[in-house]
Amino acid sequence: MKEIDFLGTLHDLKERAPEEYRVKVSSHFRDFIQQQIEDKLSIDLEPEKYATGIVFRHRSDLLHKSEAGLMLYLESKVIARPERVRLDYHKRMYQVALASVDLKLKRCEAHWRKCKENTPYVAFTFAIPVETPLNAKRRVEEKMALLLKHYVNACCLYIFDFDKLKRRDDLLTEGELTLDAFLDRLDALLRNSITTPPSYRV
Repeated sequence: MKEIDFLGTLHDLKERAPEEYRVKVSSHFRDFIQQQIEDKLSIDLEPEKYATGIVFRHRSDLLHKSEAGLMLYLESKVIARPERVRLDYHKRMYQVALASVDLKLKRCEAHWRKCKENTPYVAFTFAIPVETPLNAKRRVEEKMALLLKHYVNACCLYIFDFDKLKRRDDLLTEGELTLDAFLDRLDALLRNSITTPPSYRV
Protein backbone atom coordinates (compact mmCIF):
# COMPACT_ATOMS: atom_id res chain seq x y z
CA MET A 1 0.00 0.00 0.00
CA LYS A 2 1.42 3.38 -1.02
CA GLU A 3 1.39 6.10 1.60
CA ILE A 4 -1.13 8.24 -0.26
CA ASP A 5 -3.45 5.23 -0.54
CA PHE A 6 -3.05 4.50 3.16
CA LEU A 7 -3.91 8.08 4.11
CA GLY A 8 -6.83 8.10 1.70
CA THR A 9 -8.16 4.95 3.33
CA LEU A 10 -7.97 6.57 6.77
CA HIS A 11 -9.85 9.58 5.42
CA ASP A 12 -12.61 7.37 4.01
CA LEU A 13 -12.95 5.55 7.34
CA LYS A 14 -13.78 8.72 9.24
CA GLU A 15 -17.49 8.22 8.62
CA ARG A 16 -17.53 4.85 10.39
CA ALA A 17 -18.76 4.33 13.94
CA PRO A 18 -15.99 5.20 16.46
CA GLU A 19 -15.25 1.63 17.56
CA GLU A 20 -15.17 0.25 14.03
CA TYR A 21 -13.10 3.23 12.90
CA ARG A 22 -10.53 2.65 15.65
CA VAL A 23 -10.08 -1.02 14.80
CA LYS A 24 -9.88 -0.44 11.05
CA VAL A 25 -7.38 2.42 11.40
CA SER A 26 -5.10 0.33 13.61
CA SER A 27 -5.20 -2.57 11.17
CA HIS A 28 -4.42 -0.38 8.16
CA PHE A 29 -1.59 1.38 9.96
CA ARG A 30 -0.02 -1.95 10.89
CA ASP A 31 -0.29 -3.15 7.30
CA PHE A 32 1.24 0.09 6.04
CA ILE A 33 4.18 -0.16 8.46
CA GLN A 34 4.65 -3.82 7.54
CA GLN A 35 4.97 -2.99 3.86
CA GLN A 36 7.33 -0.10 4.55
CA ILE A 37 9.66 -2.34 6.56
CA GLU A 38 9.49 -5.29 4.18
CA ASP A 39 10.22 -3.09 1.18
CA LYS A 40 13.11 -1.27 2.87
CA LEU A 41 14.75 -4.24 4.62
CA SER A 42 13.77 -7.10 2.28
CA ILE A 43 12.54 -9.23 5.18
CA ASP A 44 9.27 -11.01 5.94
CA LEU A 45 7.19 -9.98 8.93
CA GLU A 46 4.47 -11.99 10.66
CA PRO A 47 1.45 -10.11 12.05
CA GLU A 48 -0.02 -10.67 15.51
CA LYS A 49 2.34 -13.32 16.84
CA TYR A 50 3.26 -13.96 20.47
CA ALA A 51 6.73 -13.75 22.00
CA THR A 52 7.60 -15.06 25.45
CA GLY A 53 9.71 -13.12 27.93
CA ILE A 54 10.86 -13.95 31.45
CA VAL A 55 7.41 -13.43 32.93
CA PHE A 56 4.84 -12.61 30.24
CA ARG A 57 3.71 -13.54 26.75
CA HIS A 58 3.51 -10.44 24.56
CA ARG A 59 1.45 -10.13 21.40
CA SER A 60 3.33 -8.27 18.73
CA ASP A 61 1.74 -6.38 15.90
CA LEU A 62 4.65 -7.48 13.70
CA LEU A 63 7.43 -9.95 14.32
CA HIS A 64 10.51 -11.18 12.45
CA LYS A 65 12.40 -14.40 13.13
CA SER A 66 15.56 -15.80 11.57
CA GLU A 67 17.66 -18.91 12.12
CA ALA A 68 19.18 -17.09 15.11
CA GLY A 69 15.76 -16.74 16.72
CA LEU A 70 13.51 -13.77 17.39
CA MET A 71 15.12 -10.73 15.78
CA LEU A 72 12.44 -8.02 15.74
CA TYR A 73 9.38 -7.41 17.91
CA LEU A 74 7.21 -4.44 16.90
CA GLU A 75 4.13 -2.82 18.39
CA SER A 76 2.11 -0.47 16.20
CA LYS A 77 -0.51 1.73 17.84
CA VAL A 78 -2.93 4.43 16.72
CA ILE A 79 -4.93 6.95 18.70
CA ALA A 80 -7.36 8.21 16.08
CA ARG A 81 -9.27 10.78 18.16
CA PRO A 82 -7.29 13.94 19.01
CA GLU A 83 -8.94 14.37 22.40
CA ARG A 84 -7.81 10.88 23.49
CA VAL A 85 -4.09 11.33 22.80
CA ARG A 86 -3.25 13.12 26.05
CA LEU A 87 -5.23 10.58 28.08
CA ASP A 88 -4.08 7.34 26.46
CA TYR A 89 -0.57 7.67 24.98
CA HIS A 90 1.30 6.63 28.14
CA LYS A 91 -0.49 3.26 28.24
CA ARG A 92 0.86 2.34 24.80
CA MET A 93 4.39 3.39 25.71
CA TYR A 94 4.37 1.52 29.02
CA GLN A 95 3.20 -1.62 27.24
CA VAL A 96 6.08 -1.68 24.73
CA ALA A 97 8.67 -0.70 27.37
CA LEU A 98 7.55 -3.62 29.52
CA ALA A 99 7.73 -5.97 26.54
CA SER A 100 11.25 -4.79 25.70
CA VAL A 101 12.58 -5.38 29.21
CA ASP A 102 10.83 -8.73 29.60
CA LEU A 103 11.93 -10.08 26.19
CA LYS A 104 15.53 -8.85 26.30
CA LEU A 105 16.33 -9.92 29.86
CA LYS A 106 15.29 -13.45 28.97
CA ARG A 107 18.43 -13.68 26.79
CA CYS A 108 20.79 -11.34 28.63
CA GLU A 109 22.18 -11.14 32.17
CA ALA A 110 24.42 -8.11 31.63
CA HIS A 111 23.73 -4.48 32.57
CA TRP A 112 20.54 -3.13 30.98
CA ARG A 113 22.48 -0.76 28.72
CA LYS A 114 24.08 -3.76 27.04
CA CYS A 115 20.93 -5.85 27.07
CA LYS A 116 18.98 -3.07 25.40
CA GLU A 117 21.21 -3.31 22.33
CA ASN A 118 20.73 -7.08 22.04
CA THR A 119 18.13 -8.96 20.07
CA PRO A 120 15.26 -9.15 19.91
CA TYR A 121 15.22 -5.56 18.70
CA VAL A 122 12.08 -3.86 19.91
CA ALA A 123 10.40 -1.18 17.81
CA PHE A 124 7.39 1.06 18.32
CA THR A 125 5.33 2.96 15.75
CA PHE A 126 2.69 5.37 17.00
CA ALA A 127 0.22 7.34 14.89
CA ILE A 128 -1.74 10.38 16.04
CA PRO A 129 -3.87 12.91 14.11
CA VAL A 130 -2.56 16.36 13.23
CA GLU A 131 -5.51 17.87 15.13
CA THR A 132 -3.99 16.66 18.42
CA PRO A 133 -3.51 19.70 20.71
CA LEU A 134 0.01 21.10 20.48
CA ASN A 135 0.90 20.51 24.12
CA ALA A 136 -0.16 16.86 23.81
CA LYS A 137 1.87 16.41 20.60
CA ARG A 138 4.94 17.86 22.28
CA ARG A 139 4.47 15.64 25.32
CA VAL A 140 4.13 12.53 23.18
CA GLU A 141 7.24 13.42 21.20
CA GLU A 142 9.28 14.02 24.37
CA LYS A 143 8.17 10.72 25.87
CA MET A 144 8.88 8.81 22.67
CA ALA A 145 12.40 10.24 22.54
CA LEU A 146 12.93 9.00 26.11
CA LEU A 147 11.42 5.63 25.23
CA LEU A 148 13.90 5.31 22.38
CA LYS A 149 16.82 6.35 24.55
CA HIS A 150 16.10 4.05 27.47
CA TYR A 151 13.92 1.11 26.40
CA VAL A 152 13.46 0.36 22.70
CA ASN A 153 15.65 0.24 19.60
CA ALA A 154 13.58 2.20 17.10
CA CYS A 155 10.61 4.58 17.31
CA CYS A 156 8.38 6.32 14.80
CA LEU A 157 5.87 9.05 15.61
CA TYR A 158 3.56 9.27 12.62
CA ILE A 159 1.41 12.41 12.55
CA PHE A 160 -1.26 12.03 9.89
CA ASP A 161 -3.13 14.87 8.20
CA PHE A 162 -6.50 13.90 6.69
CA ASP A 163 -7.08 17.21 4.93
CA LYS A 164 -3.73 17.30 3.14
CA LEU A 165 -3.40 13.50 2.88
CA LYS A 166 0.19 13.59 4.04
CA ARG A 167 2.52 12.67 6.87
CA ARG A 168 3.50 15.74 8.91
CA ASP A 169 7.16 15.19 9.74
CA ASP A 170 7.52 18.98 9.64
CA LEU A 171 5.78 19.11 13.02
CA LEU A 172 8.45 16.95 14.69
CA THR A 173 11.43 18.45 16.46
CA GLU A 174 13.05 15.04 17.01
CA GLY A 175 14.32 13.91 13.60
CA GLU A 176 15.06 10.41 14.88
CA LEU A 177 11.31 9.81 15.23
CA THR A 178 10.44 10.25 11.54
CA LEU A 179 9.41 7.24 9.49
CA ASP A 180 12.51 7.50 7.29
CA ALA A 181 14.85 7.60 10.29
CA PHE A 182 12.95 4.69 11.84
CA LEU A 183 13.40 2.54 8.73
CA ASP A 184 17.09 3.46 8.45
CA ARG A 185 17.59 2.54 12.11
CA LEU A 186 15.98 -0.87 11.70
CA ASP A 187 18.00 -1.51 8.56
CA ALA A 188 21.25 -0.75 10.38
CA LEU A 189 20.32 -2.88 13.38
CA LEU A 190 19.38 -5.95 11.39
CA ARG A 191 22.39 -5.63 9.08
CA ASN A 192 24.64 -5.51 12.13
CA SER A 193 22.95 -8.57 13.61
CA ILE A 194 23.93 -10.54 10.49
CA THR A 195 27.63 -9.81 10.99
CA THR A 196 27.60 -9.91 14.81
CA PRO A 197 25.83 -12.98 16.23
CA PRO A 198 23.52 -12.09 19.14
CA SER A 199 25.34 -14.42 21.55
CA TYR A 200 28.52 -12.38 21.16
CA ARG A 201 26.84 -9.16 22.25
CA VAL A 202 25.57 -10.38 25.61
